[in-house]
Amino acid sequence: MKKLFVLGVAALLIVAFTVPAMAKVKLGGIIFTDVYYMTRDKENMAGGVAKGSTTNEDDWSATEIQVPKITRFKARWTNEHNVGMYIEFGLGDDTYGESGNADASLRHAYGWWDASPSFRIMAGHSTTPFSPLTPTQIVGEFSEGGLHIIGAGYGEFYSGRFPQLRFVFKFGDMGKLGIALVDPQKGTDAAPAAEPGTTADNDSTIPRIDVGLD
Repeated sequence: MKKLFVLGVAALLIVAFTVPAMAKVKLGGIIFTDVYYMTRDKENMAGGVAKGSTTNEDDWSATEIQVPKITRFKARWTNEHNVGMYIEFGLGDDTYGESGNADASLRHAYGWWDASPSFRIMAGHSTTPFSPLTPTQIVGEFSEGGLHIIGAGYGEFYSGRFPQLRFVFKFGDMGKLGIALVDPQKGTDAAPAAEPGTTADNDSTIPRIDVGLD
């Protein structure tokens, strides 16, 4: 039995050194836990009044221990150095259930194909090439109305993530140009209401185009 096992291991080693390079999978993630103490005088709260005035409002303070929504789990798959896939989930949300469990949300899910050393096609859900030009910082996500504190949600610098079809042109060390066709229905208001007694139908929409240099 031992001899058979040794022969099996040897066969596996021979296969490992003779077959072409196979797909690679990388798993990773990062966990954030925010611990902080907040206190606000009633004069500085929404609807606050001058000190000494009669009011039903009072000072507010709280100790927070929370997992912000920038906590994440990610996986990356590549094959032959020109085809790949990436998926990332965010763990944590603005609200918690009675059990104290946070929600999971999709952050990125896309695949790409390097058609040539200077041209890539990417399709899926992610930020756009224009996102770095319109940064926003979301802080105080767990607070009512957002108190703009350095706590839960700190580090969110993305303008948004959208379903898209992206074309990337690489210019060597000079950088690269990204052009994305973005789903125009995401992050927009509802269509105008139809006239009374009629119905409306959105038959076609021109995709939004986001362009950026890197």
